[in-house]
Parts: sequence; C-alpha cells; structure tokens
Amino acid sequence: MFWKQRRSNLTTTCIVLVLALLMFCLPILAKTPPPAPSPTPSPIKLPTPPPTGNSGRRASAGTRGECQSDKPLTALVQETSFSLTTAEYPTLFVYIPQTDAKSAEFVLADENKGDIYQGKFNIASKSGVFSLSLPVGSILPALEVGKKYQWSFSLICDVEDRARDVNINGSIQRVNLSADLVPKLENASMGDRINIYLKEGIWHDALITLASLRRENPNDSSLAKEWANMLQQVDLEDIAEEPIN
Repeated sequence: MFWKQRRSNLTTTCIVLVLALLMFCLPILAKTPPPAPSPTPSPIKLPTPPPTGNSGRRASAGTRGECQSDKPLTALVQETSFSLTTAEYPTLFVYIPQTDAKSAEFVLADENKGDIYQGKFNIASKSGVFSLSLPVGSILPALEVGKKYQWSFSLICDVEDRARDVNINGSIQRVNLSADLVPKLENASMGDRINIYLKEGIWHDALITLASLRRENPNDSSLAKEWANMLQQVDLEDIAEEPIN
C-alpha cells in the first residue's frame, strides 16, 4: 500500500513538472519568429535611354541571300542604337551570323561625320558574339566626354561591289562618372558593378563587365541568366544563347 501511494505521488509530481515546463516554454516558442526567407537578387533594370534624334540601325535589314543566314547581323546595344560609356577607348559587341563574307569593316566618325577610325579585318568562319575594341594609342584619339560619335559595322559581301554590304550603325557618347559613384564602383563586386552601370544607363561598361565574367566562367549558369536578362531587356533574347567569342 505504501509503495502504491508513493508511486502515485511520483507520477503526479512528474506530470506537474512536465506541465510547468510546457507552460514556461510555450511563450518562448510563440515569440520565436519564423526564419526569414533567403533574399532574392534584384533583377537588372535598365533605364530608358534619352532620345538622340538619330536612332541608327542595330540589326541589318539584309536578306539571307546577302551573305548572311536567317539571323541578322546585330549590334548588342539598346533599341535606339544610342548608348553610353565611360571608357576612352570603348568596346562594342556585335552578333555575326553564319556568313559568306570574308571580311568586315568598322568605322567611327565624330559629330561632324568625319571618319576618325576605319578598320578592316578578316572574319572567322564561326558565328557568335564578337567584341570590337577601339585601338589604344596614337592612331585614334580618346573619345571626348560629352561628344557623340557615330559608328558603323559592315559585312563586306562583295569587295567589288560595296553596295551589297550588310550594315548596322549607331551612336555612342562618353560620360564622366559622378563623384559619389567612383568609390562605389571601386568597392563593389563585379556583379554589383554591373548593376550600378545599368542603373546609371551606362550600357557599354555593364556589357563588357558581364561579358568578361562570362568568358572567365563559361560554365556559370547564374552569369548566363544575367546575360540573358540583360539582352532580354533590350529585345535581343534571340541571340542570348549565342556563344561569346
């Protein structure tokens, strides 16, 4: 009888302790906030470029019979074909389709339509996105801040008849970075740097930064998505999957 009573008392004590612990812990559990979701990276947003009065032509109007395939020769620029850069000697990007042309020509002219650079070069047999870097040195003076320059790129379909060239053209302007942006860019990661350039509408600098990252990391799927997102914003999704040479 004594052991039964003692065992009953122990059981009652344990139940009381368990209830007390639950009453103590429940408020703590109720106050514990749920884990915050992982932040989603902000998509790249591109501001609308200002009107320039000269829209240019970023994609060729030629047909397949004019030494190019179904996809047209295309400059990787905004739809207005006007874009900004901070570089003294900027790099432009063009998509070259499969073509019978053996050579191409790049021309840069100043505001007075005077040619300040003209270069011809052989075209590789493969298609894809190619970079056109203006030569640094005495051949070509650095682009001046605030001035607009006209550029054109041509596939030379017939060296004897340049009227058959397939052409694209546009304009570019060099700008200075504001004083507060310089330290931001210096301390930013490459990914953040791209977003800063795009927020300021400096298309060429953003494009070459991302293209350089993709060349260095060709198997990085996140960079490929960033690249596709950039081109989609300027309606160039058709060439987003093309290789960068």
